[in-house]
Amino acid sequence: MFDKQTGKSFTTGASRIAAEWDFYSFEFKGFPLSLEKSLSELESEAASCIKKLLERGRLAMSEQEIIAERSALVRFLSVQLVRTRGSFDRSNQLSEKLKEALRNLGAPESFFDLPPEVGSAENAQKELLAERICNAHKDFGPALLKKDWVLMSTSFDAPFLLGDHPVAIDNLAGGKLGINVPGAVIYFPLSPQFALGLHCESLVNEVHKANGRFLKLPREAFLRNRELYVSYNAVVETMECFVNGIPAKLAPENVENINSIQILEAERFVFSCDGNFELVKDMIRADSRVKNGPRINVS
Repeated sequence: MFDKQTGKSFTTGASRIAAEWDFYSFEFKGFPLSLEKSLSELESEAASCIKKLLERGRLAMSEQEIIAERSALVRFLSVQLVRTRGSFDRSNQLSEKLKEALRNLGAPESFFDLPPEVGSAENAQKELLAERICNAHKDFGPALLKKDWVLMSTSFDAPFLLGDHPVAIDNLAGGKLGINVPGAVIYFPLSPQFALGLHCESLVNEVHKANGRFLKLPREAFLRNRELYVSYNAVVETMECFVNGIPAKLAPENVENINSIQILEAERFVFSCDGNFELVKDMIRADSRVKNGPRINVS
């Protein structure tokens, strides 16, 4: 494990670092409430699903298996988007930014008084976290389900890293980041050798269009141009991964890109199976802001 804030790495059980006592417990009208038991059940369901997926070595293919597998994973991934320390801190930061903006617009301090049911500011933050967790499947589930799923694989020499905010978002079209924006891809490492990629349907449509253009070319064009033949094979292999659920074998540079996204999204900790954190160190040397997770800027 690598601590981005201290620059130190050490070996420890993930549960000792990734879990926080009473992080999901709060009070409402003075009564103690907790999501710990429900989250534990959700984790067990996802762990069982992921174990079967890894043993199978490919995404589910029959309609019944697809529904069961993706339903379980969507419930888990939706909650993971909002339950982490990074998500919690960003939510609180956004709240403070909004308060500052409203004060500048003339809002009185009484406007920010907390409802008596939630008590202290710290308890109110935890209550809001619990509300976001309970609504996560409804808020994010439909967008995750409609994406095109692919299982990605890598070699033991270039394993996937895992950050403490593991459901990470990238935009292959170069646009804004968000679950449902065009070009968005969700990455989630399942093990050092396998990761899920949930792709925007617009990206997969481009692959289908490319395949259609290749099919219109005469056979002689492929015989004369080897690069064209190689490109066509790459498109066919990509389509097969999306359609048949077989793993897409990634080149080391693609794995490094996905790992860099995990590092950027991680609030503090990055986990590795082999203790190689050179990429994390290089990114921090290049930009000290990487020591923390993403921060919100108001313009």
